[in-house]
Amino acid sequence: MPSINHSDNWESLSLGTITAEECERVGRLNPRPIVLSSTKHHGLVSSDDYFKNRAVYSDDLSSYKLVHNGWFAYATNHLTEGSIGLQSRYQIGCVSPIYTVFSCRKTVHPPYLYRLLKSDTTLRHYAIHDQASVDRRGAVRYRDFSKIGVLVPPISEQRRIAEVFDIFDERIAAERQYVEKARNVYLGLIDEAVRDSIEQASLAMYNLADLV
Repeated sequence: MPSINHSDNWESLSLGTITAEECERVGRLNPRPIVLSSTKHHGLVSSDDYFKNRAVYSDDLSSYKLVHNGWFAYATNHLTEGSIGLQSRYQIGCVSPIYTVFSCRKTVHPPYLYRLLKSDTTLRHYAIHDQASVDRRGAVRYRDFSKIGVLVPPISEQRRIAEVFDIFDERIAAERQYVEKARNVYLGLIDEAVRDSIEQASLAMYNLADLV
């Protein structure tokens, strides 16, 4: 990740001062919102797409938590793995009741906060709270999550930082696509060479059989 030099107008704040836990339920909402799952590498995604339409959630979504566009959600027992996401794909979605859902203040740019929450430094804070958890399975509840300290610049700088990371992501994605194409060409050439070798060997054996 690119390093960011910050100026004196950055503030050191707890997550509890810039976020708020949300517990709004699906209830009888119609149509039903799309069910989301939090992933380590792709944030919040459609559960049906991620699990390839396998039934991983209840038919009754009434107790599921709503996640509006611009809100966040994380898998409480997997936060230390970076399983947290910003809901930016749909107008509204929902997650399992075991998830933690929160919104951020208007002074915070959600894409910036998302980058911050996925940083190595913040991941280490998750691990500290996970190890101190009284939950036998290990979990980071919002009450502990809210105590974590982060650096927050003015919102104009937040937007610029988020844009820089977006540019890096686009470049990385393009490089990966190029590498994948090159790999496919390379494997295709190997397959062709192997086929040619087999054909030549078969022809040589056939000619040898004629001589015998």
